[in-house]
Amino acid sequence: MLILLIVNFLVRSGRLDKVILVVRHAYKRGGARVARTALLLMLMLFAAPQSFSNNSALAANYRHVAEALPVPKGINNMLFYLQRDPDANTVVYQLNIKNGELNADDPVNAFWVKYADKGQVKQLSALQRRLAYGLRAKALGNGRHELRFVSYPKLPLYLVKEGSDYNVLTKVDQRNLILNHIFVRVKEGTLNFPKVEYVELIGTDAESGRALIHRINI
Repeated sequence: MLILLIVNFLVRSGRLDKVILVVRHAYKRGGARVARTALLLMLMLFAAPQSFSNNSALAANYRHVAEALPVPKGINNMLFYLQRDPDANTVVYQLNIKNGELNADDPVNAFWVKYADKGQVKQLSALQRRLAYGLRAKALGNGRHELRFVSYPKLPLYLVKEGSDYNVLTKVDQRNLILNHIFVRVKEGTLNFPKVEYVELIGTDAESGRALIHRINI
């Protein structure tokens, strides 16, 4: 998830080209190993994820945040969406349906809804898919898929078909959370780079149907 925010910041701040030049120069001078080392040294400026935790007072905080952010509507086959500071631009994750059937090799499609830019719909860039917002999918059989963010593979998500509907679930304190929304709280860190403060998984308890929010402190 940290890589996700770093890439987003570099794109927004116009610094991504400089980073690419540095890594490319390192590759020419010393090959792939030196290039990877150069990239890792830049990423080491940021704190790594530490632990998972819950907070019973999250609901009030989420209501405050949600009031300021739009909710994607009218999107067929939407599974969940991701929002983060500092703007309202949203990544939507939807079923990848091809010829009326789920694409088993690539079951989830991700794209931007640029609410901060007149609501334009745009595809993720190749870099955003590979390093930040993309999902890796693995078929588990019986129509189930395991999904993991390329930027935070510690968190397993599961695409499950229930009747005619698909949901994305994850385990939260031995409960199944049906994922609806991911929110990433960002604040300014050292050297004017963003720092992820926490990530919230927002959805409903699969058994009780009650609202459920799980916070990952970073």
